[in-house]
Amino acid sequence: MSCSTSSTRTPSVRSMGEILSSLPKEILGEIFYWVCPTFNDRFSTEPMSALILSHVCRLWREVAFTTPKIWTYASLRAPRQSIASPVALTKLWISNSKSCPLVIDLDLSQFASYKKPDSVLPTVKELTALAAQAKPSLLSTDTIPLTVTVQPSVSVKFPHLVEEYYWSRDEIGKYARSTLQLRILTKPCFSLGMEGHKDFAPYLVHLDLRDHENRIGMTTDECLGMMRFYGNLRHVALRIEYTSDDTHATHTLTNLKTLCLSWKDAGSPAPVLDCLHAPNLECLELNGVLAPADFTFGGRWDHLLNFLARSAPPLRSLDLYKLRCADIDILACLACCNGIERLWLQECTIDELLVSEFLVGRHLRVEEAQHNPWSLRTLGLRFFREFCLSGLVWQGNKLDDLYISDCNVHEGIPKTLHLLRTRFEAGEYDSLA
Repeated sequence: MSCSTSSTRTPSVRSMGEILSSLPKEILGEIFYWVCPTFNDRFSTEPMSALILSHVCRLWREVAFTTPKIWTYASLRAPRQSIASPVALTKLWISNSKSCPLVIDLDLSQFASYKKPDSVLPTVKELTALAAQAKPSLLSTDTIPLTVTVQPSVSVKFPHLVEEYYWSRDEIGKYARSTLQLRILTKPCFSLGMEGHKDFAPYLVHLDLRDHENRIGMTTDECLGMMRFYGNLRHVALRIEYTSDDTHATHTLTNLKTLCLSWKDAGSPAPVLDCLHAPNLECLELNGVLAPADFTFGGRWDHLLNFLARSAPPLRSLDLYKLRCADIDILACLACCNGIERLWLQECTIDELLVSEFLVGRHLRVEEAQHNPWSLRTLGLRFFREFCLSGLVWQGNKLDDLYISDCNVHEGIPKTLHLLRTRFEAGEYDSLA
C-alpha cells in the first residue's frame, strides 16, 4: 500500500525558505545566530555566514542587519592588489555588531607577499585607526598597543615565517561589551633576516626563530643585537649556530617573560646569558651540549648560575636538555629560584657527587636548594643517565604532575636513599597521571 506523497515528500529548498521566512523575525534571527560563527567556534562553520545570509532576500537581509550577535567574528582575506575589499567588510562587521564583542581575522599574506614588512606596517596602523574610530569603546578610552608576533609554522616553509599583528580596543581576553580585536596575518620572507622589521621595534613582543626544518641559525652577536633593538620583547626563542668573540655590555629586557635558547656544536648560549639581565623572566629553556671552552677554572659552567643570580627573576619554569647537572651546579641554580613550580630535565645527567652534596649537606647553598623546590608542582625526567632521584625529589614535596620515561636508575647507593622509589612503593603517587 503506497503512502500519500503529499504527506511524506521532503520539503524542497524553496518551500523550506518559505517556512523560514514565515517565522517571526526574532525566531529567524536566533536561527541565524546558531548558523553563524563566533570566535570560540570559528572553525566549525563558514566564516562569512552572516554576509551570505544577508544576500538571500530582503527579509533575511533586514533580519541579519538587525541581529548584532551574528556579526561577532569575521575571517577576511586581502587580494594582492588592494585592501579596499577587506576594509569595506571590516566596516560592515563593525557597524552591524553594534555593542557586541567582535574579533576580525585578516589575512594579508597575498597583499604583503612582495612587500617588505616595514611597508606593511603602515597598512596595519591604518586598519587599527579605522577600527578605533568606527567602534568607540564603552569601557574606557584606552586601547591595547599594537603587538607583533614573528614565528615559524609547520604550514609555512622556510624561508617564510608567520607574522601576526594583534590590536584590541580594550583588554585582550576580556571579551566584554563593545570590545574589538584585530588579528592580522602575513607571511614574510626571512631570507634577508630581520632587517625589514626595523620599524617594528616598539611593537615586536614575540620573536621565535626556531623553525621546524632547523634552517635558521643565528650568531650570538645577532641574538644580542636583536634583543637590544627590540626592547619590548616578552618571548624569545632562538637557535644559536655560531659563537662570536665580541664582548657586549649587559642589556636589560624588562618585559621578557620567556627565554628559549638552543644551540649546535659550534654555538653556545654563554655570551647571551652573560650579557642579559631579565628581572621578570618566568620561563627558561636551555637545549644543547655545553662547550668545554666555556667552563671556568673550577670545572663549572657558571653562566646559567650567574645569569640567575644577576637577574633574580621570579622563575616558575626551568627546562634543561642534554646538560650535565653537576656542570651547571644545579643546586646553586635552584637556590636562586625561589618559587619554581616546574623542573623538566631531559637527556641530562645526575652523578653521585651531586647526590652526595645534597644528602650530606656539603654544598654551600644546599639549604636554599632544599627549601625552594617545596613549591615544585611539576617534575619531568626523560632519558636520564646515572639516574638517582635522591637529590631531586624531597620528602614532603607535593607534586601535582610527575613524568618519568626511559631513565636508567643508578644502583650505586643504598636503596633506602632512593626517596622516589620509596614513595612509589608507599603508593603516594597513585593519583598522578
